[in-house]
Amino acid sequence: MADELDFDLESLDTDIENQNKVEKRIKDLSGKAKSAYEERDEALKKAEQAEKKATFLEGFGDIQSKYPQAAEFKEDIQKKVLEDGYSPKAAALEVLDDAGKLTPEKEEKPAETPEPEATQQVPQSSPTGGSASTPLPVDKGVEDMTKEEKRAALQELSDSGELSKLFKHS
Repeated sequence: MADELDFDLESLDTDIENQNKVEKRIKDLSGKAKSAYEERDEALKKAEQAEKKATFLEGFGDIQSKYPQAAEFKEDIQKKVLEDGYSPKAAALEVLDDAGKLTPEKEEKPAETPEPEATQQVPQSSPTGGSASTPLPVDKGVEDMTKEEKRAALQELSDSGELSKLFKHS
């Protein structure tokens, strides 16, 4: 009977050691998993920050062209974009306004292109048919025409040869 007790104590000690090894292994693995999650979260944060910075740098050139004084406040604007989640333009406007340096945007003047007269008559075919075309007057200006109407008017001018004459005289 003494041998049985020794045997049971030895097997009990072995079982306890195995349990301790398993518990230690579980703790090690959970620690590794936790650190892997933390590293992943850190990498995601860095990627998000890099994306925000790229967005800022991409938009800052346009902002600087409209608001030249924004260059003086680049760091403050960047901080608002990266830390507070502002859009680059909103951050620039707020920082410049707070500093009292906000001036109206520069008016961009479009390049002057010769436009056809707004009341130019566009020849159209007669709705009744026949060999002679009867031009119908168009009272709409170019800016009032739809895309399809503009395309049809250009096609008519091209078919009649008027379009090539306009380009030759330019």
